[in-house]
Amino acid sequence: MKILQPLRERDFALLWGGLTISLLGDGIYLVAVAWQVYDLSNTPSALALVGLAWSIGLALFLLTGGVVSDRFDRRRVMITADLVRAAALVVIGILAATGNLAIGHLVALVLLYAAGEAFFGPALGAIIPDLVSGPRIVEANALAQSVRQTCRLFLGPAIGGIVVATAGTATAFIADSATFVFSALMIALIRTPSRGHGTSDSSAFDDLRAGVAYVRSQRWIWVTLIVASLFTLFYWGPVQVLLPYIVRNDLGGGPETFGLILAADGVGSVVASIVLSQRGLPR
Repeated sequence: MKILQPLRERDFALLWGGLTISLLGDGIYLVAVAWQVYDLSNTPSALALVGLAWSIGLALFLLTGGVVSDRFDRRRVMITADLVRAAALVVIGILAATGNLAIGHLVALVLLYAAGEAFFGPALGAIIPDLVSGPRIVEANALAQSVRQTCRLFLGPAIGGIVVATAGTATAFIADSATFVFSALMIALIRTPSRGHGTSDSSAFDDLRAGVAYVRSQRWIWVTLIVASLFTLFYWGPVQVLLPYIVRNDLGGGPETFGLILAADGVGSVVASIVLSQRGLPR
């Protein structure tokens, strides 16, 4: 399959391996954080507050993460982001295991977790063209997206439901932190230099303003951003907050049931990624 060809290139294979494991952890996290919040406060508003902290962390640092990935070694940015997220999850796991975790702790630590994600995402998108040859970039991006759907939305939640049901949320958070440490180790083994094109001639603010201007000039980009925002607001947000509440309170299900329902959501995304990778770039 064309989608697998980028794995012939060593550095991309390392990146993909670390990403695969960390995305499995992300899927575990989706189940663990929802179930943990409803253990502490069985109200949708509590989980919405934790979700808001994640959104604020992304909103505050995502553009900054893009600027940083343009001006510094992207490998170091990604390693630091992975270790920050691992540290936040370890603290959550320890507090949960000792019975000292509160909603306020989760809000603060999820905000830190989101900040790490905000720096990792732009660096990931920018480093892929540095690690694969030109003709394979489409397949490499499709492979990265397909593993995101497969692991974060399919396998990860299914595993997370079982882990939470059998070992508890604290164990799930610690397991997720280990996946980020593994990802950081894989990125550290990458040999290809990947430094952005920012220069001392322009300030970080100038770079940020240029990025916003470029997005505004490309209709397909800002239209895609609007569509993705609407999807998150009206579908994914309610699913994350209300679905675990309904499973827990109305259907009498456990975390394993919630994990399986989330896993079912990822099947269509996986199929779509494979189909698009076979067709190539759209017009």
